Amino acid sequence: MACNWEYVVHQAECADSGALLYYVDAPEHTLELRRELEGRPFTTVQLLVPDWDETLTPWPAPKVFAQAERDFGGGARATLGKLLDSMPEIERELGIQPRTRLIGGYSLAGLFSLWTFTQADEFAGCACLSGSLWYHGWLTYLEESEFPADGRFAYLSIGKQERFTSNEAMRSGEDCMAKSADLLSLRGVRTTFEVLPGSHFKKVNARLNTAFDELSSFVKASCQ
Repeated sequence: MACNWEYVVHQAECADSGALLYYVDAPEHTLELRRELEGRPFTTVQLLVPDWDETLTPWPAPKVFAQAERDFGGGARATLGKLLDSMPEIERELGIQPRTRLIGGYSLAGLFSLWTFTQADEFAGCACLSGSLWYHGWLTYLEESEFPADGRFAYLSIGKQERFTSNEAMRSGEDCMAKSADLLSLRGVRTTFEVLPGSHFKKVNARLNTAFDELSSFVKASCQ
């Protein structure tokens, strides 16, 4: 099956041929990751997934932004299915047979990444950056979920200014992320949660760099 989305490959010369990060991004505001990924021990597939409100949300929920044209669509399960179907071809094209797969993303892509981490044990590590864990029903879902934890790692971070936004849902993001980190730890997942400088739209790449540091440490430890 052909990949359902455009993607960009970042492959450092020193990358471990058995470690692969799927980083979920948006075609309309693609993050420039090349500098942050230099020297990392994993290859990165930057997936450009459109229509986030529909494709990355785990179940339908009311919109929380006044400018939104519609409610959240809840299409993440179909997106995860497409991703799992696409991975074998992507990995064949790259010539990689991963021992360690990672998934990560920012904002709604962070929510999708963490949800995917709890749904698909193909991913041993996850980076949820400023993830939309304020999403309606998320904490209840995580409290009630069962998923493999042994040898797995989750990194969560958020900007310390995000709790001061004017949007009521996003103001709760830090608290929801802290509770999510506690729940993951209780399940036995090795979890790191950090509140770092910046807002939702500022110092993003600095937080990405820190997340990739953490994923790098996990990959190196898991390959020993």
